[in-house]
Amino acid sequence: MLDEITTLCGIEACAIIYDNNNPQPVVWPSSESEAKNVLSKFVSLPEPDQSKKMMDQEDFLWKRVEKAFEKLKKLREETRKNVMAIIMNHYINTKEFNGNSMSNYDLNDMSCFVDENLKEIYQKMEGMKIESQEHGGNEAEVMNGTKKQ
Repeated sequence: MLDEITTLCGIEACAIIYDNNNPQPVVWPSSESEAKNVLSKFVSLPEPDQSKKMMDQEDFLWKRVEKAFEKLKKLREETRKNVMAIIMNHYINTKEFNGNSMSNYDLNDMSCFVDENLKEIYQKMEGMKIESQEHGGNEAEVMNGTKKQ
């Protein structure tokens, strides 16, 4: 596997694997001189460069947990927006809105959701206005037949 990583990434690497059941470690690359060459290059680096990307298994797992929490946070936000969109679509289609069954947190989220959507609508409308002006005037004038040539 390390052979594939070094080939794909274009890097030099070595691995020394200790096993409790075997007193002799497994070294890759199997050529002792190649492994020593990689290790000597590593040791010759300044101390900050040696430890810059170094992590043990615990550090690695904490990084994975942090990434998982960030992903979970994004998924929760996306789900929350989807729920608000469903509630809003239900209101638009049925004119039924039961705000009494919603918590203050839910109502606040709904308010933010509506504000975000209104902002997006206004931005699109402004973009359409600018685009119509670039194409020679107000489209309402064209539709009404009042556009001056």
